Amino acid sequence: RIEAQAKLHEDIEYVENGMLLAVDPATKTVNYAKTGDEFIALNYTTEHMYDERLAHGLKHFRLDNGTFLPRLGYLATGDKFTTNCVSIATATGEYATIEEVIAAGVYGHASAHGSILVNNTKDGAVVKVVGKTTMPDGQDAVKFIAL
Repeated sequence: RIEAQAKLHEDIEYVENGMLLAVDPATKTVNYAKTGDEFIALNYTTEHMYDERLAHGLKHFRLDNGTFLPRLGYLATGDKFTTNCVSIATATGEYATIEEVIAAGVYGHASAHGSILVNNTKDGAVVKVVGKTTMPDGQDAVKFIAL
């Protein structure tokens, strides 16, 4: 249930942990959104400290295209995970606070930019909101269960 040999599509600049990404097993390519028969997987790449002098440390880790291959986990029904890489549909299409995300709905979908788009539409949903929780560093987050 792990994919560690697929590379990011050339149009993707970077990915963050907690994103739901589409994996094409035939071409071993990772993209933000499904366009056909791709599988949805959760990005949980091992964080790297590129420069220990940076104040943010691992908190702002992202995997830039062309550096390493992402580590992705295929979700099975009932798998639970926590992430703060979530968004809701807004006029500007930007991320929102965790409270706004939880208030916006209970179903999560793979979005066109990798974050988990939360709303009340069950059709096409990949995960369901379990509740509010925190990340290991204390940031607010959402706990999901795979459908």
